[in-house]
Amino acid sequence: MKINRIKTAHALGLDRGRMQEVAGRRDRIRRTQRTALLSALPFLGFAAEGYANNDIYTGTTGNWSDGTKWSLNTKPSPGDTVLLAPAAGSVVVTLDVSATNLSQLTLDATNGTSIMLLQSANVLSVNGDETIGLSGSGTFNQSGGTHTISNGSLNVGSGGTGAYLMSNGVLALTSSSEYIGANAAGTFTQSGGTHTVSGGLLDIGGNSNGNYNLAGGTLALTNNAFEFIGDFNAGSLNQTGGTHSLSGGSLILGYFPSSVGTYAMTNGTLALTNNGANSVNEYIGYFGKGVFNQSGGSHQIDPGGTGSLYLGYSADSIGIYNLMAGTASAATVYIGGAGGTSSGGVGILNISGGSLSISQTLRSYNTSSGTNHSAIMQTGGILSGPKNSFLDAPFTQSGGTATFGIVSGVGDFTVGGGTASAQTTISDFTLKAVAINGNGTLTAAANSTTVN
Repeated sequence: MKINRIKTAHALGLDRGRMQEVAGRRDRIRRTQRTALLSALPFLGFAAEGYANNDIYTGTTGNWSDGTKWSLNTKPSPGDTVLLAPAAGSVVVTLDVSATNLSQLTLDATNGTSIMLLQSANVLSVNGDETIGLSGSGTFNQSGGTHTISNGSLNVGSGGTGAYLMSNGVLALTSSSEYIGANAAGTFTQSGGTHTVSGGLLDIGGNSNGNYNLAGGTLALTNNAFEFIGDFNAGSLNQTGGTHSLSGGSLILGYFPSSVGTYAMTNGTLALTNNGANSVNEYIGYFGKGVFNQSGGSHQIDPGGTGSLYLGYSADSIGIYNLMAGTASAATVYIGGAGGTSSGGVGILNISGGSLSISQTLRSYNTSSGTNHSAIMQTGGILSGPKNSFLDAPFTQSGGTATFGIVSGVGDFTVGGGTASAQTTISDFTLKAVAINGNGTLTAAANSTTVN
């Protein structure tokens, strides 16, 4: 299925310039992978002009500083293109000295070998592309020190499988993007340290499966960086702790048709904030399928600003948010649409526990796809705060507490349990049906009748 992203975004009333930026991502990924492959040709015995020295680690387990283990009989120098490719066995290379201004770094083990680079201290800087798993496999294990990448990209799982393990230290990408599962399976596991992506992209699940596990530390996207989980394929982010933040950029789950993006949150903090230059939004199901499961932690989508949460943003997409525990907040929530009169795909909001606070608007659309229908279903927890609620999709409550401001729309409004209240009289409801069943309670505006 071919999508005209610019035309579609324009029809939905989005900012054209911002979507042109997003639309160029796929081309950049292709160029990144092509550059990495071409840069590797000298290692494979092909001649290439314009390259600096190519230093290849082919020795056994040892230290980076040991020149006898390198093809140039000396450790890499600034400007070198570096490849860690063991000739045999399982090899671990320890970064016992700083290595700065490398033009490229590749970890790639083939023919039954394995390679791991250990960084517990010192500085490693790459002014270009870094690839972990080009055609074979590779692992980067960081427990300290500072690792920087500028004017290039970090590819974890480029053409072979890749893994990045981070328990401490600093990993900073500047004017660079990070692809986890670019063309092969990639995994990033963070239990500590500080990981920043400034001005680029964090892409989890590009052309292959990508997974990010955040248990501790800080993952920060700054300077309008976007984050995609399930871009062209399947991507997932599992947050059991730590802090995850985006400043000026948006979070998108399930970008392309047939992609699936999943975010599982049991603890920690996820915060999207407006940096003054751009609004920040969260899309669960953009053209594909997105699922957000929250059973703890704090999830904030620019609640005091203009940020929006979209479930099922465009036609044929599916967005599902399951709130079971923890807290969530947003300025505006759109379910099954893109704002205004622009209906989209299917959006489903399930609240069984925890609390969701909406400071401005809740808008649902009467959309469906097959057996899936947009809906708001509350069996427990708290839904509070929308000043204005336009409900064209069904709202069904069997438990918990729901507090609305002004309510209108053409959807069914059913309270079969729990408590709902609205700052409007019953006669002002323009909904298709208002039903109070079982033990449900609906309280309209102050001084009006409680219906039970």
